Amino acid sequence: TKIWAANVHKNRLVRIVSGPGVGQTFVIDSNTANVMVIKGTWVTALGTTSEYVILSVNLAQVLRDVFGGGSNISVANPLETHDPTIEDVEAALTAIKGAGWTTETLVAIKAALDAIPTTAERGTDNALLAAEYTAPDNAGIATLLTRITAAVALASALTTHETAQAIHRTALGTHDIDIKAILAIITAYVDELETRLSAVRAGYLDQLDFDLAEAIAAIPT
Repeated sequence: TKIWAANVHKNRLVRIVSGPGVGQTFVIDSNTANVMVIKGTWVTALGTTSEYVILSVNLAQVLRDVFGGGSNISVANPLETHDPTIEDVEAALTAIKGAGWTTETLVAIKAALDAIPTTAERGTDNALLAAEYTAPDNAGIATLLTRITAAVALASALTTHETAQAIHRTALGTHDIDIKAILAIITAYVDELETRLSAVRAGYLDQLDFDLAEAIAAIPT
């Protein structure tokens, strides 16, 4: 009875060394505690007397070592371009092209980026840096800041002045209403007084018993 850890033999090689199927070698796709699954199908069926050995190597790594690191090689297709990393890159390129980017555009962008000098290529020549450097006009900046500060203060003062004017206008309007009310009261009082005086005068004249002829006759001669 085998007691293997799950997938401990994944991507290793199993070789039949005797019995039915002898000489066959396959890549192990997965394994459980006592069952091994290969990639592909046995050409010659195995029998109860078949014996095998497991080569404790990773075929993918072996292929890369043999054909060179970074080759487009995978365990499933050792002579084709199906490396998972390459497949990811191809998927990304497909998505980029699907968004409207052409191969020519990408090549042009890469060429433009490659043309940009790196830090090492630029160097740190102080003379070159000085030639490209223009000192700021600190005095001019200070003057500009002073003028801006003064303009802000003036704007604040104008706002305060306008607020005071509004208060004064409101107060004058209130006083104007009060004065008009007082004048109306005085006018009404004068009219009433005049009416009363006229009535008193008329009553007084009505009560006078006066005869002009008698008054003239009474004047001494």
